Amino acid sequence: MALLSVLQWAAQERITPQAANKRIRVHGIPRHDGKIDPDEAKRVFNATVDIRQQERGTTAKRVEPVATGGANRRAVHMGTSSAAGRRPEIQTAIDAVKLQERQLELKRKQGKVVDCDEVRSVVSAMISAARNRLLIIPDELCDKLAATADPVRCREMVETRIHQALSELSELEELETVS
Repeated sequence: MALLSVLQWAAQERITPQAANKRIRVHGIPRHDGKIDPDEAKRVFNATVDIRQQERGTTAKRVEPVATGGANRRAVHMGTSSAAGRRPEIQTAIDAVKLQERQLELKRKQGKVVDCDEVRSVVSAMISAARNRLLIIPDELCDKLAATADPVRCREMVETRIHQALSELSELEELETVS
């Protein structure tokens, strides 16, 4: 076939001149003195086309004759009510979910994400340990406090024992973090 200008080739392919230039640039369609060989352009385009990219955002098309019954044909957009028409959308959604799963697994392996049940069990254990340590204080101090008549001294004894229990808890927490 004879060489065509970009505008002529665009008209033959029924695409805009901008789309024709993009095809030339993206797919590497060769030019010969600024002109295009349509057969070579079709072969190169079909060899390098990305089907998923081509289907993205387009609706299915059906070619029907014009009402006059002439040889001219026109493209009529059909709705995407069938699953086949929604295939690109479905595949895109599936790909997005798979990507999110991979990213979550990577973060889990890097230690940036922890399972909620693990966090709950660790927090529950820490609360139980704190509760147990603090509830023992009255039993430990009751005889000493009863024997002491000075209220300031009683307060100091209670504060000292509470600070001691809290520091034991913080040391326990540091040991669990290291291991």
